[in-house]
Amino acid sequence: MTLIAQSLSVQLITISIISLQRQLLHNEAANRSQWNSTYDYVIIGAGSAGCILAARLTEDPNINVLLLEAGGPQTVITDMLANAWIGMIGENDWHYMTTPQKRAGFAFKDRRIIYPRGRILGGSSATNYAIYNRGNRRDYDNWANRYGATGWSYNDVLPYFLRMENQTNPAYAANFAYHSTSGQMPIASAPNPDPILLRYMEAWGREGWPTIDFNGPTQRGTTLIQQAAVPSNWTRASTASSFIYPLIKNRNNLHVVCRSHVTRVLLQNMTNGLTATGVEFLKNDMTYQVSARREVILSAGGTNSPQILMLSGIGPRQHLQDLGIPVQADLPVGNNLQDHILIPMNYLVENQSDIQWSRNLDSIMTVQNLYDYYVNADGPITQLPTILTYHSSRFNDNPDWPDGIRATLTSQIGMNISVAMGEYGQNVEEWAEYWKGLAGDQRHFWIFYAVYRPRSRGTVRLASTNPLDAPLIDPNYFAENYDLGVVVDTMSTGMRMTEQPFFRKFGRIYNHTIPGCQLCTDGTPYYECYSYLACVAQTITATSYHPIGTCRMGTASDPEAVVDNQLRVRGVNNLRVIDASIMPKIVNANTNACSMMIGERGSDWVRYGR
Repeated sequence: MTLIAQSLSVQLITISIISLQRQLLHNEAANRSQWNSTYDYVIIGAGSAGCILAARLTEDPNINVLLLEAGGPQTVITDMLANAWIGMIGENDWHYMTTPQKRAGFAFKDRRIIYPRGRILGGSSATNYAIYNRGNRRDYDNWANRYGATGWSYNDVLPYFLRMENQTNPAYAANFAYHSTSGQMPIASAPNPDPILLRYMEAWGREGWPTIDFNGPTQRGTTLIQQAAVPSNWTRASTASSFIYPLIKNRNNLHVVCRSHVTRVLLQNMTNGLTATGVEFLKNDMTYQVSARREVILSAGGTNSPQILMLSGIGPRQHLQDLGIPVQADLPVGNNLQDHILIPMNYLVENQSDIQWSRNLDSIMTVQNLYDYYVNADGPITQLPTILTYHSSRFNDNPDWPDGIRATLTSQIGMNISVAMGEYGQNVEEWAEYWKGLAGDQRHFWIFYAVYRPRSRGTVRLASTNPLDAPLIDPNYFAENYDLGVVVDTMSTGMRMTEQPFFRKFGRIYNHTIPGCQLCTDGTPYYECYSYLACVAQTITATSYHPIGTCRMGTASDPEAVVDNQLRVRGVNNLRVIDASIMPKIVNANTNACSMMIGERGSDWVRYGR
């Protein structure tokens, strides 16, 4: 055997041993096959909020909790930050699509847009891009002041962000007013971002946008993201791995049961009114019921919490009657769906050395890359560094509360474009030619442009009474012209910057018009051709994976509120919703951090009523 073969054998054996050890840890957290008939609390959904909620409630040894999750264990693949996109479309996803969009997704079949949602222990915190971005102070003050959400102002919720955070970047950790090092959730900054990302930040600095801590006092600037990641080995830090794994062996009052699809909340009319008494769920093709002595808590997220409520008879009266579901409580469940609208654009570096590592998912999983990842915590698999640059559009009335964002990251397009081509329903030949020019090009990077304070509102509705059918998800993108104006302005100003002499030395937009869209013929630069940019936005529309608001929090007099400020479902005893669906208005940030905070904040409402 040659020395090279010996080295390869050692690497393969090492990779196998470490990956097996890590997978066994994941499996251990998800392998419970027995449970009790009754618990104090039954939590539906082991996602960004649910895992934290379960961990906090069981700090009291006299309280027992059942945490139900439809998906299975995390995997060594979902651990890998660079493989986030695989997690969003593979076996750990619900495989949802939007309903046909009237004003968006023109390129796609039936104008339906992929809508990833995590179906896995840890929920979407186990499959997303792991960005830890809390949002603006004004987001939370607006909840309190406009929507009457007492106890949810920025000063109220900041302690809960701090309680869970373990900030590992010394530069941020030194600011004790905004960061903590004592929580369970490790927050890290990628140590070796690609040179093109640093060039991009420098270019914005030359435009007057400073480098900032976006979880600090201001968002007006540009920054390398903070991520939920373990810096010792650069694996993803999900709410499951951070809050549940440390407890699974020794906290006997917490039972986690995976691959359990909840079909409805059990309700009874008692002397004190309609009351949640337990849940029904499917596991291994069998139907089970379990009772809750104190409360049932929905933490299934912005799409699944409203689905389960409506299947239980809690929702809009007419919709439930149309499906033949007995109405238990007439509430606006499934209304107020909000999401950040995302427009992905392709760019190329002028010098390939400005991209440190290839992150082509067709070729990233080599023996050497895996060995570097598992043994040295190094290489392209370890990180997905991203630059976020906030933008205040010309339509925004408060520049300190930005309404747009640009996200820049390096990720190459694979040689096989057939998967991408399967999405298109218009101009298919033109799209094939478009992607052919990018396939396998190691110079590729993305800039995503997004609306971060959208006004469009959509709905989640039941497709049928079958709990296994996907819900009807209609984000209603660009229903409000304001959102289209904001994203066009965000695109225009961002694209203008990339055409300035400094950045143009390092990178450029992919020189191919978006199929179905026409550039201006009067010599107007593409970045000032607003009709073209609007067409682009409405043609290649994507989700930011941030559905919220479908079980909105509000006052008793608010006809659009589903839960009160303590997250109790109106008119139903012993039932709460604690997840992203309770947000009255979307925060101008990636919603995972806010969802985790809701789990922290909600746990205190449940335990202490404060």
